[in-house]
Amino acid sequence: RKYSVEFKEKAVHQIIEMARSESCSLQRAYEEVGELRGVSRHTLRAWYRDSASTRDGRKAPDSETMEEELKRLR
Repeated sequence: RKYSVEFKEKAVHQIIEMARSESCSLQRAYEEVGELRGVSRHTLRAWYRDSASTRDGRKAPDSETMEEELKRLR
């Protein structure tokens, strides 16, 4: 099944927000968002990793990675 870029971006955003606001693991966020959107946690994990590598490639030298930000917020 083919998903739109917008659908993928919204799912990744939900994962990030859930992990941040509920202080849950990324694994749990993949499962929860997957149930809500009808997508497997494995697919969501791949989308998250793809978006993280894109974010890391465009980040400013002093900016933190998503994992570093999540650790800091916890």
